[in-house]
Amino acid sequence: MPDTTIRGVQGRRIWDSRGHPTVEADVILAGGTRGRAAAPAGASRGGGEAIDLRDGGAALGGRDVA
Repeated sequence: MPDTTIRGVQGRRIWDSRGHPTVEADVILAGGTRGRAAAPAGASRGGGEAIDLRDGGAALGGRDVA
């Protein structure tokens, strides 16, 4: 069985399909496996949706991710 111990996590800012910044992360396992996921905000808003957190700063109209 491969070693599934997390060896590292690397995060970065990317741009979603609407041109908004979002986050993407790589998770690297000790066995050499690498996984990647991005978290763009969806267009729908409702009680069951994830909360979209933005930094509110001067860059990118307050829509940057920290």
